[in-house]
Amino acid sequence: FLWGALGNNIGVFSMWPLLKKDGLSVQYLAMLLLWNRLIGHNPFKPHHRSFVELVSSVVHTAIIILHLLELAVTPPARYPDLFAVLNVLVSTPVFGLIWLWSIKRSAEVSWAISGLPGKREKKEGPSSTSAISAFSSSAAFRRGEVGARAMSLGYVSGHGRGQVDARRRALEVLSAGSGDREHRD
Repeated sequence: FLWGALGNNIGVFSMWPLLKKDGLSVQYLAMLLLWNRLIGHNPFKPHHRSFVELVSSVVHTAIIILHLLELAVTPPARYPDLFAVLNVLVSTPVFGLIWLWSIKRSAEVSWAISGLPGKREKKEGPSSTSAISAFSSSAAFRRGEVGARAMSLGYVSGHGRGQVDARRRALEVLSAGSGDREHRD
């Protein structure tokens, strides 16, 4: 939630030079305040329990200082785009942090769904690899050693014995699909 709120606020702030040029300053301020109020986000809470709360407070303080400086100080003639450049210097690191956070979360979700790489169990018998680990090897898939029927996870999870683990049933379906291929060959 906090990364999303920070990303939305920085996204709007990064458009400030364009909005100011088009005369949309009041709408910019109203939307920022109303949006944060609507989602219940207050970036200036005094406690900082996490990294994102600290970053959010620092960035929002920098935004306010930059806006106040823009009202009080005219940029020198030599640097007419000074405030636009400062806007980029505030916005870009936050976008980079959000990008890194999204990669971290994607890896965590992937590991939660399938386990850590290299930790898959191998079955003994005619088929020495499970359907999933063999399917994940694109070379094996291209050689035609693995085949699976296309089926939505929603169909698989809603079909069968009540609230049974959907992942286990999906594995069974994939295993049955590769078994059918072996019988046809």
